Amino acid sequence: MPDTKPPSHDALHADQIEWDDRASLHLAEGSKGLLTDLTAVRRGTFAELVAQVMVLPPEEQKRYAILKSGDQRFDAEQIAAVSRRPDFPSRL
Repeated sequence: MPDTKPPSHDALHADQIEWDDRASLHLAEGSKGLLTDLTAVRRGTFAELVAQVMVLPPEEQKRYAILKSGDQRFDAEQIAAVSRRPDFPSRL
């Protein structure tokens, strides 16, 4: 099973994010180790999952992490950061 890694600063601030990449939503609690398809609570594009997390109340957002293709793990703070990008395609 692949290790998940947080996105680099470059990935968060890249000129372009692949919003249509496949991604999976996971409960962050207890997911300090590996996130796998078996632990996913929802799947979709990266943009869809970011939008779904952002409509939750702030305390609820902290409960989730997104695993994006390329084995990049986005925690709640990183999800909020990418949702504020001007190129974020806000859609559910």
